[in-house]
Amino acid sequence: MELEVRHLRNLIMIADAGSIRAAAIRLGLAQSALSAQIRRLELHLGVVLLERGTAGTGLTAAGRELVGRGRVIDRQLREAEAAVSAIGSRPEQVVRLHHEFALAGLDEYLTSAGWPHELRRSVGPLEAGARAMGRKEIDLCQGLDNATQPARFPDDAVVVVVVDEPSWVVLPEGHALATASSVSLKDLRDERWLGPKQDDPLYAHLVASCHAAGFTPRIAVASRDSNVLSRLAAEGTYVSMTSPTSSPVPGTVGVPVVPEITLRHTLACRPGSLPEPLFRDVLVWFGHSYLRAAEKRNPRYASYIRAHADRFETLLDLVGGT
Repeated sequence: MELEVRHLRNLIMIADAGSIRAAAIRLGLAQSALSAQIRRLELHLGVVLLERGTAGTGLTAAGRELVGRGRVIDRQLREAEAAVSAIGSRPEQVVRLHHEFALAGLDEYLTSAGWPHELRRSVGPLEAGARAMGRKEIDLCQGLDNATQPARFPDDAVVVVVVDEPSWVVLPEGHALATASSVSLKDLRDERWLGPKQDDPLYAHLVASCHAAGFTPRIAVASRDSNVLSRLAAEGTYVSMTSPTSSPVPGTVGVPVVPEITLRHTLACRPGSLPEPLFRDVLVWFGHSYLRAAEKRNPRYASYIRAHADRFETLLDLVGGT
């Protein structure tokens, strides 16, 4: 004999009804059959579960322990059954997504999470997505902004900053500051910079950050390709800003900048366009994807995240604090 859910539920019913006879009536079983089942269960477990007397049936210490645990198991099973049934009844959801960067794996994740869906994508800067959301052309938006120049979403949009990401500086391995634990931006005022093109929002971010440090960066080479910029930095002539989730190019090192210069990884949802649990699932997926990228590409940054847990509270809450 093995302990089954029905045994737990029958024992719980006896505890609630106060006697085997009353429980058998409620369960629609013969009293003798229910009594025999409990005796077999006691033999299997090697303990007495019920104290039987003329005044009724009570639980022994072992019986109380099993009933307490059984109630937890029964509740969890019923909740699981309800959740699975709800998934089975979900209609297909059209998700109109605007994203600034590739979101590989989101389709598969939503399917595995039980969301029948059709994902319609558009690609571009976060601000363009915010305007499209204002026109009700999209439901979900992902991209980068910063606190001084936030994307202008509709007032009623649900906006979540998943990560306020600190920018790192890419230095040649032979640079005098390459072994530092952090670098002050003002110490790089005389460097030749690699950077984005002027029509890229990141260009304004770099220039504004350098201005705040008291200088205008000398941008010698402009490119949209961060890998090209990092390879040029490896040659030993230039420095550049980078995302800490980027893989270091051989010949370069990434170092945190102080005071922090941040870009916000933002997700926004148009109210009423998507079920709230679906948006929550997207947030959780994005959090896990971001942390996996950090662990794979730049373990130093992954350690930095965990060492500054308060700083990354939203991200770590989404991934369960791992």
